[in-house]
Amino acid sequence: MNHFVEDTDLEHLDRLIATYGAVAKANGFETVWSFWRSDEWQDMADVSGIPTGTVIRYWDYCGRDLRAVVEGTTWLDVWRACDEVIVESNDPYRIYIEQLTWATIEQPNGTVQKFLDLTTGS
Repeated sequence: MNHFVEDTDLEHLDRLIATYGAVAKANGFETVWSFWRSDEWQDMADVSGIPTGTVIRYWDYCGRDLRAVVEGTTWLDVWRACDEVIVESNDPYRIYIEQLTWATIEQPNGTVQKFLDLTTGS
């Protein structure tokens, strides 16, 4: 299946990429926010709906379970936690934040842990 994008769409996409790049640079992030569609802009100051204290879990290419805690309520706080685990992985290729998925693990003692599993791309 072929998908064609009009030039105006590409210009819009370029602006989104540049804007997210500026946010990354201003915050010292080494990652790229790719968790969006080309027809929308996610203001990083907006409340994310992800509770403060949520654990971002990332399985790196070596199979290590890396974790960081979301320390605030905004999308920027979520990006910061994602950036932390990706940088910790030392993988210069999988730097694109593409998806966050809720995962729930019930322990044998009955306690439940909830995470946001991070999916990255290169």
